[in-house]
Amino acid sequence: MWPMLVFLHGSSLRGNDLDLVKRYGPSRAAAEQANFPLIVLSPQCPEGEAWTDAEGLAALVAAVSKKHRVDPERVYLAGMSLGGSGVWHLASQHPEYFAAVAPVAACRTVSEAGAKRLASLPIWAIHGEKDTVCPIQNSERTIQYLRTLGSAPRFTVLPDKGHYITEVFANREFYDWLLTHKRK
Repeated sequence: MWPMLVFLHGSSLRGNDLDLVKRYGPSRAAAEQANFPLIVLSPQCPEGEAWTDAEGLAALVAAVSKKHRVDPERVYLAGMSLGGSGVWHLASQHPEYFAAVAPVAACRTVSEAGAKRLASLPIWAIHGEKDTVCPIQNSERTIQYLRTLGSAPRFTVLPDKGHYITEVFANREFYDWLLTHKRK
């Protein structure tokens, strides 16, 4: 059985051309690295929409998991920008699906109620210090909610970096961190 990473892309990759989702992120990393350690599921968000269909995404994860021998204890969720916001949303609606989550440069914060549903998950949030597209305060607020609840999310601030921190997904440490977690 294989571990799987569900990756939700940012707004610039929306549409109906699946080649777009290979521009950055785990799909690109998997294509460039021999022996990539995860199955990567990169759905494409339609133009003008956001990652808000938690039920549809959960059904997609379940269907792909069943068809492709995915280890249900090692399903991970990551996303960048609009996709980072999608990570917060999907994981707060269905924390039971994921072993760990990693929102990168998320545009939205999570409510206190959403944070309560996320508090038991391993989380690694990453944000550029000088992000003017999705201000870092969004991630800081969510991390603070989680810490108030007794959670211990990992929070990495990349100094002197803006919004487009796609290099995160070229870093083997990112994938190694995910793979250290199994669903409880």
